[in-house]
Amino acid sequence: MQLQRTDAKVAVTKRVVEAIDCREHSVGFDKVGQVTTPLSSLPRELKSDLLLEGEEAVFVDLSYAHHCFLPRLLNDRIDYHRRNAVWMGCFILDGSFGALFVASNTRPGTVARLEAERLGLIEFLNTGDYYSKLGKDGENRDSVKKLANTVLNLTNQKAVRIPLYRSMRKRFPATFGIVEDLKRKDHRNISNPLRHYTAKSVENALLQLQFRGILAIPQTDALLCQRRHRESVCRALGAAVFKVSRGVSCRVDGIRYEHPERQQKRLHSHKRTTPQNA
Repeated sequence: MQLQRTDAKVAVTKRVVEAIDCREHSVGFDKVGQVTTPLSSLPRELKSDLLLEGEEAVFVDLSYAHHCFLPRLLNDRIDYHRRNAVWMGCFILDGSFGALFVASNTRPGTVARLEAERLGLIEFLNTGDYYSKLGKDGENRDSVKKLANTVLNLTNQKAVRIPLYRSMRKRFPATFGIVEDLKRKDHRNISNPLRHYTAKSVENALLQLQFRGILAIPQTDALLCQRRHRESVCRALGAAVFKVSRGVSCRVDGIRYEHPERQQKRLHSHKRTTPQNA
């Protein structure tokens, strides 16, 4: 069985290499909008040898990709409650004042509570190292990273047995309440919106780069680009994630995106606190 899997992997790799060599590229889309190309099946050890239009190429990848879009799940829930908020209208009938109420299941303060957690989660994602902050002091970051990504896709019953998940849920209860709602019937359901928002961000970045004449090829939560355009591609993907996630300033290949308005505020604040020369 192991030999069969190895033979199949070799055959796939051979087809991918031949497609790249002959420039017989194909592009597809899966059910959540993720773009697929022959590069999607290229083994990791061969990716460093890729050239793009004869130039050295690099992959720039999005850090803690699916976690970046947890605030978007909160945002979607907030939008739902706002659409179903209590509405009151008034009318005049035969000279008498009347009122019309349309009730909803939204409890008072729900939107404010969700919005407060959304902003707190965005701040948590936007500052420092996300995985290091999730773990305990001295805990290995790579282990935390692997476990944090694993528990997000486990069944609710399995996830709650893991201390890291319980810690995440305690810190952001509304967020993981939504996650658990999505996974209640089938734990695989959580991947669909998160993969969709990742794919949407990559698509938006590709369109922006195409407009600017910068070559880029998508691969899940990463983009292949010429090394000389690395920083521009990182910022384009960061800007796309910021827009789709509704405010997350993610890291792309180590470069944290900073929204222009926030950058201006920071620079203005710096000028105000810097002593002026006499």
